[in-house]
Amino acid sequence: MKPHSLLAILAVSTVMVTIAAPGTAADDPNLPTVKCEVGYGTPGPVILVQSLSTDTATFMDNADGTFENGFCWRLDGIGDPYYGAFAEGYHGPAEVVGLRVYLSTLYAPPYRTSDIYVWGTGPDHPGAVLAMVAGVAFDAIPYWPEIGAYDFDIQVAVGPNFYVGPQSNFEAGMCDYFIAADTDGPGNSPWTCVSPESGYEPTGWQDPTLVFGEVAAMGYGVYVETTQGIEEPSAASEIERIGTWGGIKILFDE
Repeated sequence: MKPHSLLAILAVSTVMVTIAAPGTAADDPNLPTVKCEVGYGTPGPVILVQSLSTDTATFMDNADGTFENGFCWRLDGIGDPYYGAFAEGYHGPAEVVGLRVYLSTLYAPPYRTSDIYVWGTGPDHPGAVLAMVAGVAFDAIPYWPEIGAYDFDIQVAVGPNFYVGPQSNFEAGMCDYFIAADTDGPGNSPWTCVSPESGYEPTGWQDPTLVFGEVAAMGYGVYVETTQGIEEPSAASEIERIGTWGGIKILFDE
């Protein structure tokens, strides 16, 4: 976990893998594959598309500043309450005031939305939902291997361990965009929530390496302003006990 700021990194380099053009068979949303990735490539620049206006927050990011792959769940890989979500873990206690999401795409807009979460601590993985913002839209997502950085306001006090990340709303099956993944950094706490209908086991919160291959950190950063947080959330908050996505969402509607 290290504070720093990313505005732009590295010049564009040649991609080491062949990426099928949008609309070709390799990216056909009718294929039964529920997980997709852009494939390992030489990192492109990170472009700050949408920044958070704050002079007092500290930015923390577990990635090493470059991203060599991008991941996506679709079809039966996404389900209530947040199957198909990705997450990255951080240490508090703290007052979270914003999140950063790193994205890339193979497709032209429009893009479907994502729901952004902050989770507390479960037994050894993301636990109870502490905050969420539903229906977050992304504009001008760069084409792989370029990466876009998007900052969003979210306010919540967190305990000694917490997790941040989104669940994409890809109901139609297309991977509109991909979550950037750092595969060769020092690594920290990457997670994904595996759906029982996905065909992958074990289900629930898992290290994404089990499904996608090498992962050091997922492309999520966090802004914090204070060290005063909350007590550790209850470890009894397992995903099976949370209920439906609608039940979670209504807790955070204004």
